[in-house]
Amino acid sequence: MPKSSLYYKILFFIFYLNLTVTAQTTVIELDKSSSKIFNDGIKEARAGKYREAIKKFEKVIAKNPKYTEAIVRKAATIYDMGDKAKALEVYANAVALDPTFNPEMYFAAGQIAYELNDNETTVKYFQKYLQIEHRNKDKISKADRILKTAMFRIDARRSAKDIDVKRLSENVNSPSSEYLPAFTIDGSKMVFTRRVGGQEDLLISNKNAEDWTMAIDLEGVNTPDNEGAHTISADGKIIVYSVCNRPTDYGSCDLYVSFFENGKWSFPANMGIKVNTSAWDAQPSLSADGKKLYFASNRLNGQGGNDIWELTKNELTGWGKPKNLGTKINTSGNEESPFIHPDGHTIYFRSNGHIGLGSYDIFMSKMDVKTGEWSSPINLGYPINSEGSDGSLTITLDGKKAYIASDRQSKLKGGTIDVAPNLDIFYFDLPEEFKPDPMSYVKGRIVDVVDKKPLTANVQVIDVNQKDTIVSKGDVNGEFVLALPLGNNYAFQILKDGYYVHSENFNTTSINQISSPYVLDIALRRIENESKEEVTVLNNIFFETASYVLLPQSFIEIDYLVSLLKKYPNKKIKIIGHTDNIGADTENFSLSEQRAKAVVDALIEKKVSPSRLYFEGRGESEPLDTNETEQGRSKNRRTEFIFVDEPPKK
Repeated sequence: MPKSSLYYKILFFIFYLNLTVTAQTTVIELDKSSSKIFNDGIKEARAGKYREAIKKFEKVIAKNPKYTEAIVRKAATIYDMGDKAKALEVYANAVALDPTFNPEMYFAAGQIAYELNDNETTVKYFQKYLQIEHRNKDKISKADRILKTAMFRIDARRSAKDIDVKRLSENVNSPSSEYLPAFTIDGSKMVFTRRVGGQEDLLISNKNAEDWTMAIDLEGVNTPDNEGAHTISADGKIIVYSVCNRPTDYGSCDLYVSFFENGKWSFPANMGIKVNTSAWDAQPSLSADGKKLYFASNRLNGQGGNDIWELTKNELTGWGKPKNLGTKINTSGNEESPFIHPDGHTIYFRSNGHIGLGSYDIFMSKMDVKTGEWSSPINLGYPINSEGSDGSLTITLDGKKAYIASDRQSKLKGGTIDVAPNLDIFYFDLPEEFKPDPMSYVKGRIVDVVDKKPLTANVQVIDVNQKDTIVSKGDVNGEFVLALPLGNNYAFQILKDGYYVHSENFNTTSINQISSPYVLDIALRRIENESKEEVTVLNNIFFETASYVLLPQSFIEIDYLVSLLKKYPNKKIKIIGHTDNIGADTENFSLSEQRAKAVVDALIEKKVSPSRLYFEGRGESEPLDTNETEQGRSKNRRTEFIFVDEPPKK
């Protein structure tokens, strides 16, 4: 028997008992024959002989048409037979006959109307119930919640968005359940969970111009045991997922991690006691910078049920102490399937604790980056949410497309709440008010400038104002990808021992809409054995306008030069300054020289020997780009360095 049916059979059995205790109807004396038939009807109903019971109640009603108790017992028995619409009709007759008979008939009628998605009728009956019932605190609480839910449903449908929720093709969806889609930051790969019977596995599909490709098993990760409820890193090289009931588990379900190395996924490893507990720990979501992990757990010290928790990673000590997201996010019900968008502070999750349309609805919350506090969750409304079970929402980087797992199609086919749900993955265009903050990303490939072979190098993006660093590592093919929340100024560096740094500057402070990604092909030069003099541009050296005063953001690049000179203690460098063509030639030459000297002075302050440092200004004489545009002039205003073997000639 489905759990929902069992619950309501218990509910209506309690309702039977309450009738005897709390009936307020006008006293009607049954004759001896009617009384026996009525009591026999009660026995038949309790024995599950519903048709016989109904016949007896109807016989009593025919002879005693104002005997309300027989009418409501008939209604409850009809409900137990599964005819909810008819049961609601009979309850309505009882209410019309004797409005003060018993508050329980309003509760029962409201509950049935709620199950039938008749929200207006639900509101009518539960409002009346709450007006007249003052003793049963538990039921008053349940009635209040259902009333609020029904009112929310009415309002949600009245204010419904014009959204076309579409099901993904059979390349992804199957007769089994598919859910929890997760994407690489460029949207090129989707990993999701498929459940066949009781077996969960991870599958992967690639995006092409027409559709998603036929999903295949994630080779090297799936086993005869269950794998699912996962997250994939921005670059597609790390998967964190849920595993249950293995000998290496700390609890019923633990979080495991696998790395994509040398063209295959590594053997999965338990993330350890810092992450997992003896409780249920599952459904992870990894932030784009890899520094935070959000997950669902029913561990101790939560708000009740399943809560959403946060872990923060320190480069030295690893994952820190788990933090509950607090009472704004978590309730006494279940909060699950968190998805942290690559912007780093917009979270989407499903909940049956917050007021919604169905058993589970999807909500969003934004974190105040200054205080770290989460906003009150917003229900994404209809038709994103339905009267079914909705969850595992994922948003693309640009915020335009959303993917969701839902059993809404099963509900439509089956037509009752007792149909076994079959989850599919759907997608739709996300309304503006539910979008995360605008984002971009940088991706590229690193090779050796001479032999063109791929290089594995460290890639770092630094917010020059906040000094926050996002670090990645190019894979064996030299490929990398990193998220860039817009509105910040970033220093970008490719670092590899034995090679010159490659630096870029991505200033997105004035960009407030989705930006095209930065796609780079980077060829690194070896420091030793260079056949000719080549300069390296330091794109993150900044000065005050028309001045040689260094801005604080410049010390990211200056610190790199200090570390470089420590690695090569016998080398000397020359700093070269350049300007655009705005102003007089002589003034530009002087400014470029003063700026080069300012960098040298900063290095000396960092304890670099003056005997290893030289500077030169070249003014506007060597432009890299046109001086007719601001973008071109910005490239021409630059600082460079070069190794030298001896002091330059004066």
